[in-house]
Amino acid sequence: MELQFATNHLGPFLFTNLLIPYLMPSGTSGYQSRIINTCSEAHRLSPIRFSDLNQEPETVIPEEEEPRKGLPVGILRRDGRYEPMIAYGMSKCANLLMVVGLREKLDGRGFEVWTVNPGNIMTDLPRGIDKQAKANLKNIKDWKTHDQGVATLLFAALCPFLKHDMGIYLDDCTIKNPSRWAVDKGAAEKLWKLSEEVVGLEKVGSRL
Repeated sequence: MELQFATNHLGPFLFTNLLIPYLMPSGTSGYQSRIINTCSEAHRLSPIRFSDLNQEPETVIPEEEEPRKGLPVGILRRDGRYEPMIAYGMSKCANLLMVVGLREKLDGRGFEVWTVNPGNIMTDLPRGIDKQAKANLKNIKDWKTHDQGVATLLFAALCPFLKHDMGIYLDDCTIKNPSRWAVDKGAAEKLWKLSEEVVGLEKVGSRL
């Protein structure tokens, strides 16, 4: 399985499902449990390539799974090689689709589920990227401090006024509209079933 997809989606997917039984709110407590998934504006780069999660050479991609049109060179190389930014974008799209799935499956059970974009924060995460990708990072102007980056996560976790009907995606402590392919219920269900199979969720047990 492609490493970014496994790390950014499959790991949190399994971890969340294992934790849910322990997060289940009491029917008499009056409190709700909140699940916060960390996403990124990179989710707008590409829908999930269900036909080619591992970016196998010469795989024909259906039009509905193609990356967003007009992406610049450096984001989309178009030379047949592995596309690291597209893989990252797919993994972040999966974070949003997972929240869509969780909302459907936990509806009426005392949960609030959100996805959050912390913003561009300088960490050692890009330590393994190549020179071309590092050069692209230098063009980013709106870097945030660690404190600024965590602000929206805390807002999602603690704000008493947030309600599901307001939206699903938070950016700079504000509701923001995500890409249409990241909130597609059909894609969310397809991804959920795929993820269950890959991580062996039936073997470890799921309460959903």
